[in-house]
Formats: sequence, structure tokens, C-alpha cells
Amino acid sequence: MFVMHVCNYGRILASPPKVLDNIVWMHACRCEWLPTSSSSQRAARATYCTIPYRNNKHVPLSLTSSPSTTKNRNHLRHHGSRVAPLTSAIVTHMSLQAAADVALLVTSANSSSERRVSPAWTLAHFKTRLEPITGIPASCQQLTLRINSQDPVSISAVDEEQTQLAAFPLQPYAELVVADTRPPSARPNFSDLSAVEKYEMPSAEYESRSDSVLAWKKAQKLGRFDPNAPTIEQQKVLASEREIQERGLTIQCRVRLLPESDARRGTVMYLGLVPEIPGIGFWVGVALDEPTGKNDGSVKGKRYFDCGSNYGVFVRPERCESGEFPPLDLGDEDMEEL
Repeated sequence: MFVMHVCNYGRILASPPKVLDNIVWMHACRCEWLPTSSSSQRAARATYCTIPYRNNKHVPLSLTSSPSTTKNRNHLRHHGSRVAPLTSAIVTHMSLQAAADVALLVTSANSSSERRVSPAWTLAHFKTRLEPITGIPASCQQLTLRINSQDPVSISAVDEEQTQLAAFPLQPYAELVVADTRPPSARPNFSDLSAVEKYEMPSAEYESRSDSVLAWKKAQKLGRFDPNAPTIEQQKVLASEREIQERGLTIQCRVRLLPESDARRGTVMYLGLVPEIPGIGFWVGVALDEPTGKNDGSVKGKRYFDCGSNYGVFVRPERCESGEFPPLDLGDEDMEEL
């Protein structure tokens, strides 16, 4: 609650806070004149207007009648009102609200987040709140406000302790860019995690825990804990077998070896495992059209197909492309050289 002093000169003041009958009387944080239909009348916007009696009791000022009348003026004078004599003023009852917070998109080299700021904050106070968000000391911050396609607005002031954010054109969801004025060598690199101490749980301790993903997989018999799951070798064999089916490789089909720079052609003569060759999975035995191979269809004395010497070769399925590839003759080779 507060006591107002109203006069025709447009001054609206408020008494300091007081305690009367266990009621705290507080001064107004904002008062303004409101224009009315008559040039001789004005209205003041305030929160609650009360007039105290001499005996420390208080009554609300009438909000419907004008105190400019002789009756009301005498009433106020009789009860020792602190309201000055009025000629034409109407006090209206309206609520005062503080300036609403504004949502801003705060971005820096190491952070980006949405923050709500109060226009009543001073620029110095605002910078101190930005320091733990951006990691930039308040004294090294350079603030820039970007509103849509407008030119950037610098958020700076000579006296940051007295300048409020309300002095700048804050708009909801405008971008506030916080730059670091320190030299690059003096800026900490928050994105480098190599120097951050990390905790690594020993494998034995992790395997002994009952609340881990590993324990859940064991209980559900998933992955390598599935007794019916194929081994790694079996999975590779199955993968190579699927590759043969997807590429349409069959016995006696024509193929071209990959990559295309190889350019050799031949006929598939064998599909299956070759234990004599290191590696797991299926192999494709190809009888080449020219003696540019490595064997005659046998490996270490074990024969897999018949062909001339150096006409045979074993390759992985992914190196074969099936299709209508006729044998190359000398004329074709000459044309390719041209």
C-alpha cells in the first residue's frame, strides 16, 4: 500500500515504506498521467491508493467520484489527508506490472541456448550471468544483438552498472552473440576433452555387475551369449554365400573381374570353400579367357576345376560381376588400345 500526492502539475509521488496497523505501505514503482476526453481532466495510473486518517487508520480513496468536488476536498482536509488540494484530477485503480522477461537465443563459440532475461537488469549484472553460460569472463565479453535481417546492434555502455537492458531494442527470440575479446592463446579450449580426467571401469568389475547391459544380454541370451548363435567364422561364411546369391553367380556364368581396370573376363567354374587358401568364406574359381591367371584350377595339389595352365584364378565374390561378357579377341583389344 502507498500514499500518493497528486496535484494539477502532473507530479505523482509516493511516501516511503511505512508499517501502520501491521500493513506495509510501499511506494509506487511506476505512475503516469492518462489522457481523458476533457483537456481539464487527467487520470493517474497507480496500484492502490489509500488515504490515512490522523488516528493511523486508512480508507481507500473513491475510484468513482472526482476529488475535485468541494465535498471531497473538504473530506480529505478534515481527515488530515496528505493529498494536496485538487482542481481536476481523477485517480484510477489499475495494477502495475513489471516489464516482462524476454527470451533470447544466446550463442557463443562454445555454447548455444535459449535464455530469459529481464529488461530491468543492468548490463554489468547481465554479463555476470552470461559468464557461467558461455565460459567468457564478464570483462572480456562483447555483446551483439541480431534481430532478423536488421543490422547488428552493439550492446555496450560507458556505465554498465547503471545502464539497464531496457535501453536496448530487445525482441523475443533475437540472437545475442557473445564474443571473446581475449587473444586466442588465452582462451580455454572447452571442446578438447583429451586433458579431462575420465573414469574407466575395469573390465572385471563391469562383468561382475548385475545392473549393466552386459548382464542383461547374458540373461536374455542375446548376441554372443546365444548358444545357438553362429560363430564369427560361420557368420563370415554365410556373408560370402549371400554375396554370391546377390550377385547372381552360378557355375558356367560369364563374369568380368573387378575393378574395371582389371578388364579380365572368364567363366565361373567353382563356387565354395578353399581351405588351402588363407581366409574364411567362399571363393569363386574362374577360368580366364587368356593365360593371365595363377593356376590351372588346382591349389597345392588339390584340383577344383580343369583349365589350361595359368588360365585359372580364385577370387572373392565381391570381385566378380556377372553378365553377358563375350570373350575378347585380338580385334577388340586393338580397338580398345585405339
